[in-house]
Amino acid sequence: NKMTLRKYMQLKGLSLGQMAQSLGLKHAKMIQRWCLPFGHEEKSIPRPEYMMRIIERTHGEVLPNDFYIDRGE
Repeated sequence: NKMTLRKYMQLKGLSLGQMAQSLGLKHAKMIQRWCLPFGHEEKSIPRPEYMMRIIERTHGEVLPNDFYIDRGE
């Protein structure tokens, strides 16, 4: 069950702000950029420290590959 952070947030009913807060981010803008579609010029990949938090908070449902591999979600 690999999924994007955006898909995870949709399934759990989490807002950008709620996800940001759970990862210790002050601004939801970073979450928004991590959730942009593949190929979008403003899409970014979480730094390692945030990647670890994402893995922990999502209980392994969102993994690093989910930010690199376009599965057409």
